[in-house]
Amino acid sequence: MRTHLHIGVQDEPLALAKAERVRGTLAKLRPPVTTTLVLAPARTSRTGTSVNAIEQALLDGRCDVAVRHVKDMPAVPLVHQGTVVAAYPRRGDVGALILASHALDLLDQEHRISEVLPVERPPLGAAATALQCRNDDEETIAVVGLLDDTRTRREIEAERMLRCVLRAGGHVPSAGFCTTRPNGQLSLRGVLFQADGGWFIVSHQRGTNSMDLGIAVGFELFSSRFHHLFAARAAQP
Repeated sequence: MRTHLHIGVQDEPLALAKAERVRGTLAKLRPPVTTTLVLAPARTSRTGTSVNAIEQALLDGRCDVAVRHVKDMPAVPLVHQGTVVAAYPRRGDVGALILASHALDLLDQEHRISEVLPVERPPLGAAATALQCRNDDEETIAVVGLLDDTRTRREIEAERMLRCVLRAGGHVPSAGFCTTRPNGQLSLRGVLFQADGGWFIVSHQRGTNSMDLGIAVGFELFSSRFHHLFAARAAQP
């Protein structure tokens, strides 16, 4: 088993905090794994270049694993060819007002939380971390895979598939969140918004297959959206 890993991470506080949590978990393994951080430029916008910079560092061999914000990863493709998500560590809390409480926890700013709101319309993949590796680096995948949380992986796969379906239908404002029921069944809630916030459509379904569930919710949202648009047009004088 590898005993030292180079971890690629975006040079901004939240990503660095996530990386430190990953480092701490790896250090607790038996035998422990030591780590070195490899910093990538902080993005200046949601479509910035830092994500590509991290993946390029991974492909170039400058790092062995990349710490990613799931919500900021593209819908299609999920990861660059030649890489794989080796682990989704246990997801944090996504209750939010302006910032996810999980982010405040990572930044040691929990005392700033004045109220925790119910989860209604979070961005798909909120408060989740993906640990990305080269797909031919079996030794690193084996180590990083020890951090994978099966429940989180299933929930994120459902959300990612929903996002993929919505992306295929155009750039429509959306949100969604998947949870696991006590019986192991997945519960996925997806939302589509009008750009000006004038209306929104909700689909809530349950299932055991994460991919199938994401597809089903996505298609129901688009079907409802089209019916809504047709009804609105028919009502116009």
